[in-house]
Amino acid sequence: MKKIIVASLLLIAFLCKAADDRYLHLIDAEAWNGLREVAQCISYYSTIGISRFAAPNELDLRGYKLKTFPDNLAGFHWGLILDNNLIKDIPLCDGNYKLFALRHLSLNNNRIATTANVRDYYNLTELELNNNLIKDISNLNGGQLRILLFLHLNNNQIQVIPDDFQLHNLQILSLNNNRIQAIDPHVLDQLLGLRELHVEENYLSKDNITELKAYAEGRGNLTIFPDNQKKGLNYKGSRR
Repeated sequence: MKKIIVASLLLIAFLCKAADDRYLHLIDAEAWNGLREVAQCISYYSTIGISRFAAPNELDLRGYKLKTFPDNLAGFHWGLILDNNLIKDIPLCDGNYKLFALRHLSLNNNRIATTANVRDYYNLTELELNNNLIKDISNLNGGQLRILLFLHLNNNQIQVIPDDFQLHNLQILSLNNNRIQAIDPHVLDQLLGLRELHVEENYLSKDNITELKAYAEGRGNLTIFPDNQKKGLNYKGSRR
């Protein structure tokens, strides 16, 4: 069975690399980029063996006291885990396919204050930014993160969900323990695929919680977790 899989993958790689330029106009840009990415994956995996296909290939660099992203990623990775470091900024992809191709990026427990460059990573399906210093998430908006499914932003300093937050395929949005005082349910209309919204440990009023629960019930496919709110708001206080 493994030989069949390997042979099939190598055949795909060969076809991607050997395609004559005369026929490229028959393949749309997105499809061709997908084929090229497959070829790159196969080229990498063929050097390490079929066993790595059993699970997503992730590079785990948590707890190394890194202040920046690693300059040269060794090999091709679906996931990059940089939890428990000292990173302040997320770099631009700058044409680096090793970053561009990431599906899972985890930056929990760092010192990140802005998400300005994250939307360049538009192949992400899961993004983890828990325990950072983020206040504004409006720059996560837009069509670039079109396939993002899971967004974790717990334990930050976020105050609002943007009115035009258009992550249409997002399924789970987690915003526990932030500084959100109110959520207009209709903000969630743009999140067409949302199944779970976690907003516990914020500053939502009882009336707002009731409104959100009614909205979720009416929508039918959405569950909102808004209970266990904080009492009082102190912007000058320390982060919890």
